[in-house]
Amino acid sequence: MSGLNNVLTFVSLCGLGLSFYSYMVELSVEQDENYVASCDFSEHMSCTKAFKSEYGKGFGILGRVVGEDSVFNVPNSLYGILFYSFMATVAFSDSTLTTTIALGATILSNCSSVYFASILIFVLKDLCLVCVTIYVINLINLILIYIKWNRLREEEREKVD
Repeated sequence: MSGLNNVLTFVSLCGLGLSFYSYMVELSVEQDENYVASCDFSEHMSCTKAFKSEYGKGFGILGRVVGEDSVFNVPNSLYGILFYSFMATVAFSDSTLTTTIALGATILSNCSSVYFASILIFVLKDLCLVCVTIYVINLINLILIYIKWNRLREEEREKVD
């Protein structure tokens, strides 16, 4: 299981790095309106456009629900930092309960990927390479955590038999 745990940690650390990068881009744009991120290639291929849109904070929902000034209405990248830190940390736990929680969290992250991808395509009409890479990382995490969850359940069944 250690090889799977190592790959899961590596993939989660890649997501963590991209989330940190996204947050740094957002801070840089706030401080300097002329800042151009290295992930901005054109008007329709821009990560800054996605990050700074109304959907870039609180999933585009929390501001309306809890208020624009709420502590929960933060850049999505901060939620990514929390999520990938959690995933990298629990990757080394071989507890079925912990892995089940991680599987649930990963399913939610993939649901958010579908939500944000549809916003990119149909609302913003933009291609954010950082965002798309994060969607791929979420899918890889889902596959890996599902494999791990399945193996742990099989091991538990073998112990009972």
